[in-house]
Amino acid sequence: MFSVFIRSLASVGLYVVEIPADHLADLRSLEGVNSIQNNTHIAAQCYPVTGRDICIAVLDTGVAPVPDLSAKDGTSRILTSVDFISGRSHAYDDNGHGTHVRR
Repeated sequence: MFSVFIRSLASVGLYVVEIPADHLADLRSLEGVNSIQNNTHIAAQCYPVTGRDICIAVLDTGVAPVPDLSAKDGTSRILTSVDFISGRSHAYDDNGHGTHVRR
C-alpha cells in the first residue's frame, strides 16, 4: 500500500494522509515534517449523533472564515465572533490554532 492523500488543512499548514506504519520513519526524515500524529475518533463518532440543530462554541485564538466552514450554498457557518482582545467585529484568527481546533 502506498501513501494516500486525504485532505489539506492549508490554513494551518497540515496534511492528512494514510501511510503504512513501516513508512513512518521515511516520512519523519523529510525536511519540513515537524510532527506526525495518529488520527483518532471522537466519542460522538461512536454514537448515533448527527449534529443536526447543534451549535458549538469554541473559545480559542479565533476562527478564520475558511472554505470548509461554509455551507453548501457558500454562506459562512460562523454565526458570530466576539473579540475580547482587540475588539474587531469580524471573524479572524491571528495564529491558526482556533481554526485548526474547530476542524
